[in-house]
Amino acid sequence: MTLIGTQKIHKFTHDPTGAPRPGHESEEPDQVWIGVALWRCWMGKKKADVVLSVNVNLGAEGGEAERANVASWLEGAVGSFRIEDWGLFGDSDE
Repeated sequence: MTLIGTQKIHKFTHDPTGAPRPGHESEEPDQVWIGVALWRCWMGKKKADVVLSVNVNLGAEGGEAERANVASWLEGAVGSFRIEDWGLFGDSDE
């Protein structure tokens, strides 16, 4: 499953507490493009979810071009994702 969308959030102009970084006190929220892929990986007793997420600040210089590049990369990653070692998900005897 893949999801894409945009979000308005103070992601790049504020620190993790939500406080504005110096010089960014009056700035509008950033427009952020988000892409998320989810794989439900169930094989026998092994059950795991794998999540891949990417984001691009659309307000940054070249943001739209970067969004197109990242969206293309995400599409390729989703289409080529393969689990080659199910042992990564723990012992199958559990």
